[in-house]
Amino acid sequence: MRRPRQIDPALLAHIVAMNAAGSSYRKIAAALTDEGVPTPTGRAKWNPSSIGGLLTSAALDPVPSPTAAEVA
Repeated sequence: MRRPRQIDPALLAHIVAMNAAGSSYRKIAAALTDEGVPTPTGRAKWNPSSIGGLLTSAALDPVPSPTAAEVA
C-alpha cells in the first residue's frame, strides 16, 4: 500500500498550474529543484516521475462539495 500523499496544497496547485501552462514533467521537476523546493519526502531533487504521480493523483482526488456558506 502506498503512503498517503503529504504535500502542501499550495505547492500542488503550483505544480498543476505549471502543467496546465504547458510545462513538461521534466521542466516542472527542474524548476522546483532549482528553486530549492523540497520534495514531499524532504529530498532536494525532484524527479519527473514524481511530478507525474502527483498530477495523476491530483486528477483523481474528489472535488470537495461547496459548503452552504460558499453557495450563498
